[in-house]
Order: sequence, then C-alpha cells, then structure tokens
Amino acid sequence: MKRSMERYRDVFLIEARQHVALMNNSMLALEKDPGESGGMADLLRAAHSLKSMASTMDLDGTAALCHRMEDVFDAIERHDVTISACSDTLFSCFDALERSLNRISESHAEIDTGEMITRLDRLIAGVSSPPSGDRGAGRADRGQPLVIPPVETIAVKVDRLDALMNLAEELLVNKMRLDRIEEGLQNPVLTDAMDTMGRLLDDVQYNVMQVRMIPVGFVFSRFPRMVRDLAREQGKDVEIELSGVDMKLDRTLVDGIAEPLVHILRNAVDHGIEPPGERARRGKPRKGTIRLSAERMKGLATIEIEDDGRGIDWDAVRRIGATQGALPDGEPDPRPGAALFSGISTSEAITPVSGRGFGLNIAKNKIESLGGTVEVQSEPLAYTKFVVRIPLTLAVTKSLFVDVGDKSFAIPLTSVERLIHIDQADIRGAFDTEVIVINQEEVPVARLGRVLDIPSHAPGRLPVVIVMRGDERLGLIVDGFRDIHEVVIKPLSNLMSSNEYFAGCSILGSGEVVLILDVGNLIMSTRTPT
Repeated sequence: MKRSMERYRDVFLIEARQHVALMNNSMLALEKDPGESGGMADLLRAAHSLKSMASTMDLDGTAALCHRMEDVFDAIERHDVTISACSDTLFSCFDALERSLNRISESHAEIDTGEMITRLDRLIAGVSSPPSGDRGAGRADRGQPLVIPPVETIAVKVDRLDALMNLAEELLVNKMRLDRIEEGLQNPVLTDAMDTMGRLLDDVQYNVMQVRMIPVGFVFSRFPRMVRDLAREQGKDVEIELSGVDMKLDRTLVDGIAEPLVHILRNAVDHGIEPPGERARRGKPRKGTIRLSAERMKGLATIEIEDDGRGIDWDAVRRIGATQGALPDGEPDPRPGAALFSGISTSEAITPVSGRGFGLNIAKNKIESLGGTVEVQSEPLAYTKFVVRIPLTLAVTKSLFVDVGDKSFAIPLTSVERLIHIDQADIRGAFDTEVIVINQEEVPVARLGRVLDIPSHAPGRLPVVIVMRGDERLGLIVDGFRDIHEVVIKPLSNLMSSNEYFAGCSILGSGEVVLILDVGNLIMSTRTPT
C-alpha cells in the first residue's frame, strides 16, 4: 500500500471485512439452496465493491483476486459451473482475503494471490478438481487452527453517534445546572465531586467528538476525477492540487461541504480556467491549475479553492448585478461578493455545467447553514480564490457572554479578537459610520443594543468586543462582559430562523435560553460601501 493511502487504512479494513463476511454468508446460503434469490447478487456486489476499494488503495493482488472471483460468479450464473464444484475454492479465496486483510492491519504487505487466481482460472476452464493434496479443503491453511483476530474497529451508524453526542450535550446542560446549585451551597465535598464530574464530562465530549471526526480527504478525493472529466468535455487541460487532506472535521460538516465545493470547482473549470490556446496567448502555461487546500486556524477550518484562470470581471458583475437588482442602490463596488453570490451570472451562454447563476448562491447558503462563511478574492486575468471558513464541529463551542440591556448573548470565542473599554470621545464619525482607532487602524463599531433594537444602559466607559471574520473586524459596543462558557448549539425555531443576526441558541443550566450571535452577518450588515 502506498504511503499516501495509509491514512484510509482503518476505514478500508472495516468495510473490506464486511464484504468478506457477506461473501462467506452468501456462499453458505447458496450451498444450502442454490436457487436462493439475492445470494449471487450479494456475492457479485461484495466482490465488485472490494475490488474497487482495493484498487483505490493500490492493493493490486487483492483487486485481481476479486476480479477473478467475479468471473467465477458470472460462470455460476451462466450455469457453466456449479456451486458445488467451486464452493471449496471460493471459500479458500475468502480465507485468503481475510489473511491478507490481517497482514494489512499489521502494516505488512498483502499476500500473494497468484495461486488462488490460478485455481479460479482452472474452475473457469472447466477443471473443477483442486490440485493434488487439497481435494475438499475448505480452508487454504487446512490443518492449522482457526485464528480469529481481535476486534479492533467496528462500524457504527452515524445516527447512533448523533444520539451519543446529544446525550453528552444533555449531560453538559445538567452539569451547568449543578454548578449553579454548587455555587449556592458552597459545600466542599460537592465542589470536589463537581470538579471530578467536569473533568470526566470533558473527556466524554472530547472522545465522542473525536469519533465523529474524519479527514476532509474523504471529500477531496472525489474531485480530481470530476475536474478531469469536466475539463476534457470542454477541451481544457486542468490539474487539481490537493493539500491539507488529513485535517479532520465533524462528519456532518464533511458531508455538508461536499455540495458547495462541487459548485465552486465546477465554476472554476467552466468560468475560470481558459482554453489552452487562450492561456498561451496570455503567456500562461497551457495547463490550468486549481488548488484545493484545508487548514485549521483558531478553532476554524479554512478551505481555499484557487484557480489561475481569467479571474472575475468585476465591471460585468457590477453591471449585471445592478440590472437584476442584486446590488443595493449606490453600492459602487461588489468586490465583497454580495452580488456574485446573489444568483446572477456573467456567462454569455448556459452550459450543462453552469451559466444560470444558481451554483454560487446554493454554495453560499449551504455553507452559512453550517455556521460558516465564504469570501471571494480575484484579480482579472490572474486568479480567483474562494475562502470558506467553517467550525470544526457543530455541537459544542466556547462562547463569551455579553449583556445588552436586561438580556444576555453569546459570541463564539473563535470570532473574538480582544475586549477593550473606550470613552465616548474615542468614537469618530456619525450615526451610521462610527469608527474607533486601534493600533493606528480604523475599526468600524456597532452598538449592539441599537442593532437588535434593545434599550441599553452602557456605563460611562463603553465595553467593546472586537470580533473578526477573515481580515474584517468590527467593534460591538455592549453593556458588559460576562464569563466564558461552553455552550451546546441548538438550531433556531422557524420563528427566529429568519433573523440574520443569530446563528443558533443555547440552554443554560438555569433554563435560560441564550441567543448566539452570527458574527459574519453582523459584520456584513454594518459594512460601509467603498
């Protein structure tokens, strides 16, 4: 197995052993009842799936053996050979596959399957008797004791992991309730027990989340073939470079980002990368390059998709966006990407790949539903880069609690840069464009009470939370800071989901519901046109 594929070994072994077990059981059923419906279909499906997986893992011997087993199954279906004539040899093949998987699990090379393939060839050629000395053998290692390897990995349905995560979240909520009780009683024995419970609960949460984490490579590995096929259909020469494939995300997020990345990559091939002749005229290599990378930064996963194509024609985006009403009146420059993601298209023709303007809009909505953000950077005739930022997990996050009026709100700690206090005199500008200066840089500010239409009573010196999204910053003026807590993120009800300023809610130990602020949308809503 190549070193680059070793990261997928455990998952391969789980699924491969399931396929071998299915083949054993199906063959046993067919021996008892050769007319059993579905048995042969299960054999063919399991052999074909294992062959494909083995090929992907560069296990050529295993793939070749599965391919020849498929030939035998086909011969059985055509009645060229009988089940009774080949069952012993097939069971020996299943045993050989199991031995090979055991070796692979110990980081050794797969076994040599040449002898088993020769025996299958003899079956297909009509020589059904096994080689001398092996007649009637049910196992290739006949005479040796049956060794059953210990169970090291098991396959668990995702919904069971979700149920386990929900239970861990409920434990966290109940721990917060007990913390409040402990604060009131001030009992040293109870305090010690709560400290122990807190450490154990942290371990439970960590291990449950680790079980749910899988490498983004499971998604990224699908794209090279897709990009190749799209490029060939359009007469283009495109290669895709992958990096950061070992970065792990919650499985829900890995599944969720697949569709947005497909839309962005299809646009990169269709709109971004030029045909070879056009690239040559511009002094570029005839082969275009798309770079897909993943990196973990400050509790967030950052995924970048960059192509070295023709870039975005911002003048066309501005013109079409204004015509279709996608740009607010008076907005001179759509570089932040609002119009680009609003459903417009600058393509002159609709192709089977793109051209209707829906792809990027779908991608943006899906990414935001995962609690993430997407930004676009582009230089005409040079490059286009999409930057996607999403949380590592959707379940639990550390948040800063702030007060506005008589209400409390949570701000994800990954979005908080610093906490400061300022005087009213430090604020420059008018009602809608207030800024403060931090390290000789102007930072826009927003009074959270005014944004949320909540009467506030900030003290003389104003508490400000500096939040960030990418390179953009915003100062949120609040009435006061509170503590940092781990919160369990729950989705908003249908009544609240239309409010763009909230990303979710959490239930505290006291039973109080606290809304979690959507920092990305707050920054977008207070952005001043440039």
